[in-house]
Amino acid sequence: MTGQTYGRGSMRGRRFVLVVGRTRRSAPPCKKWVIALAKANATVFQVIVADKPWYLPRGLVLREIRKFTPAAYYANVLVEWYRGFAKSWQIPKDNAPHVIVIDERSRVLARLRGKLTDARLKKVQIALTSKPEA
Repeated sequence: MTGQTYGRGSMRGRRFVLVVGRTRRSAPPCKKWVIALAKANATVFQVIVADKPWYLPRGLVLREIRKFTPAAYYANVLVEWYRGFAKSWQIPKDNAPHVIVIDERSRVLARLRGKLTDARLKKVQIALTSKPEA
Protein backbone atom coordinates (compact mmCIF):
# COMPACT_ATOMS: atom_id res chain seq x y z
CA MET A 1 0.00 0.00 0.00
CA THR A 2 3.02 2.24 0.10
CA GLY A 3 3.32 2.28 -3.68
CA GLN A 4 6.41 0.08 -3.82
CA THR A 5 6.46 -2.70 -6.40
CA TYR A 6 7.56 -6.21 -5.47
CA GLY A 7 8.44 -9.08 -7.74
CA ARG A 8 9.88 -12.53 -7.27
CA GLY A 9 13.38 -11.23 -7.96
CA SER A 10 13.16 -8.58 -5.26
CA MET A 11 12.21 -11.20 -2.68
CA ARG A 12 14.94 -13.70 -3.59
CA GLY A 13 17.32 -14.49 -0.76
CA ARG A 14 14.65 -13.95 1.89
CA ARG A 15 12.39 -16.42 3.66
CA PHE A 16 8.90 -14.97 4.02
CA VAL A 17 5.20 -15.68 4.27
CA LEU A 18 2.41 -14.52 1.98
CA VAL A 19 -1.08 -14.35 3.46
CA VAL A 20 -3.44 -14.11 0.51
CA GLY A 21 -7.08 -13.06 0.55
CA ARG A 22 -9.39 -12.87 -2.42
CA THR A 23 -12.58 -11.54 -0.87
CA ARG A 24 -13.64 -8.94 1.65
CA ARG A 25 -14.76 -11.74 3.99
CA SER A 26 -11.22 -13.15 4.02
CA ALA A 27 -9.83 -9.86 5.39
CA PRO A 28 -10.44 -10.47 9.13
CA PRO A 29 -8.89 -13.98 9.17
CA CYS A 30 -5.98 -12.73 7.01
CA LYS A 31 -5.41 -9.90 9.49
CA LYS A 32 -5.21 -12.43 12.35
CA TRP A 33 -2.61 -14.43 10.43
CA VAL A 34 -0.51 -11.35 9.66
CA ILE A 35 -0.53 -10.12 13.26
CA ALA A 36 0.31 -13.57 14.68
CA LEU A 37 3.17 -14.08 12.22
CA ALA A 38 4.54 -10.57 12.78
CA LYS A 39 4.52 -11.20 16.54
CA ALA A 40 6.50 -14.39 15.85
CA ASN A 41 9.10 -12.23 14.03
CA ALA A 42 8.30 -13.63 10.58
CA THR A 43 8.65 -11.55 7.45
CA VAL A 44 5.04 -11.53 6.35
CA PHE A 45 3.13 -9.85 3.55
CA GLN A 46 -0.62 -9.69 3.19
CA VAL A 47 -1.57 -10.01 -0.47
CA ILE A 48 -4.98 -8.61 -1.31
CA VAL A 49 -6.29 -9.68 -4.69
CA ALA A 50 -8.56 -6.72 -5.38
CA ASP A 51 -10.74 -8.33 -8.01
CA LYS A 52 -12.89 -5.23 -8.20
CA PRO A 53 -15.46 -4.14 -10.76
CA TRP A 54 -14.02 -1.70 -13.30
CA TYR A 55 -16.24 1.14 -12.11
CA LEU A 56 -14.93 1.19 -8.50
CA PRO A 57 -12.12 3.73 -8.13
CA ARG A 58 -8.84 2.36 -6.75
CA GLY A 59 -8.79 5.12 -4.13
CA LEU A 60 -12.06 3.84 -2.69
CA VAL A 61 -10.70 0.29 -2.52
CA LEU A 62 -7.49 1.49 -0.83
CA ARG A 63 -9.51 3.45 1.75
CA GLU A 64 -11.44 0.30 2.61
CA ILE A 65 -8.20 -1.67 2.91
CA ARG A 66 -6.75 0.97 5.25
CA LYS A 67 -9.82 0.68 7.48
CA PHE A 68 -9.10 -2.93 8.39
CA THR A 69 -5.30 -2.91 8.17
CA PRO A 70 -3.37 -1.69 11.21
CA ALA A 71 -1.17 1.26 10.21
CA ALA A 72 1.94 -0.57 11.44
CA TYR A 73 1.42 -3.14 8.65
CA TYR A 74 0.77 -0.82 5.68
CA ALA A 75 4.25 -1.46 4.25
CA ASN A 76 3.53 -5.20 4.29
CA VAL A 77 0.28 -5.05 2.34
CA LEU A 78 0.57 -5.90 -1.34
CA VAL A 79 -2.41 -5.16 -3.56
CA GLU A 80 -2.91 -7.16 -6.75
CA TRP A 81 -5.33 -5.25 -8.95
CA TYR A 82 -5.88 -8.06 -11.40
CA ARG A 83 -6.06 -11.82 -11.10
CA GLY A 84 -2.63 -12.75 -12.46
CA PHE A 85 -1.17 -13.47 -9.04
CA ALA A 86 -4.11 -15.62 -7.98
CA LYS A 87 -4.08 -17.52 -11.26
CA SER A 88 -0.33 -18.16 -11.27
CA TRP A 89 -0.43 -19.35 -7.63
CA GLN A 90 -3.70 -21.28 -8.21
CA ILE A 91 -5.57 -19.53 -5.43
CA PRO A 92 -9.33 -20.02 -5.79
CA LYS A 93 -11.77 -17.22 -5.12
CA ASP A 94 -13.07 -18.14 -1.71
CA ASN A 95 -13.38 -16.60 1.74
CA ALA A 96 -10.44 -18.45 3.27
CA PRO A 97 -6.95 -17.06 3.81
CA HIS A 98 -4.21 -18.83 1.88
CA VAL A 99 -0.83 -18.92 3.61
CA ILE A 100 2.32 -19.62 1.59
CA VAL A 101 5.81 -19.95 3.08
CA ILE A 102 8.57 -19.24 0.57
CA ASP A 103 12.28 -19.90 1.03
CA GLU A 104 15.39 -18.03 -0.05
CA ARG A 105 15.34 -19.66 -3.49
CA SER A 106 11.66 -18.84 -4.11
CA ARG A 107 10.53 -22.40 -3.38
CA VAL A 108 7.27 -23.08 -1.58
CA LEU A 109 7.98 -24.70 1.78
CA ALA A 110 4.40 -24.83 3.04
CA ARG A 111 0.97 -23.95 1.80
CA LEU A 112 -2.11 -23.81 4.00
CA ARG A 113 -5.70 -22.72 3.59
CA GLY A 114 -7.96 -21.62 6.40
CA LYS A 115 -8.28 -19.61 9.55
CA LEU A 116 -5.49 -19.26 12.07
CA THR A 117 -5.24 -22.16 14.51
CA ASP A 118 -2.42 -23.16 16.83
CA ALA A 119 -1.70 -26.24 14.68
CA ARG A 120 -1.55 -24.23 11.45
CA LEU A 121 0.63 -21.55 13.03
CA LYS A 122 3.00 -24.28 14.23
CA LYS A 123 3.27 -25.70 10.68
CA VAL A 124 4.21 -22.27 9.35
CA GLN A 125 6.74 -21.71 12.13
CA ILE A 126 8.35 -25.09 11.44
CA ALA A 127 8.63 -24.24 7.73
CA LEU A 128 10.13 -20.84 8.56
CA THR A 129 12.77 -22.28 10.85
CA SER A 130 13.72 -25.35 8.79
CA LYS A 131 17.27 -25.47 7.46
CA PRO A 132 17.68 -24.33 3.86
CA GLU A 133 18.26 -27.15 1.40
CA ALA A 134 21.58 -27.18 -0.40
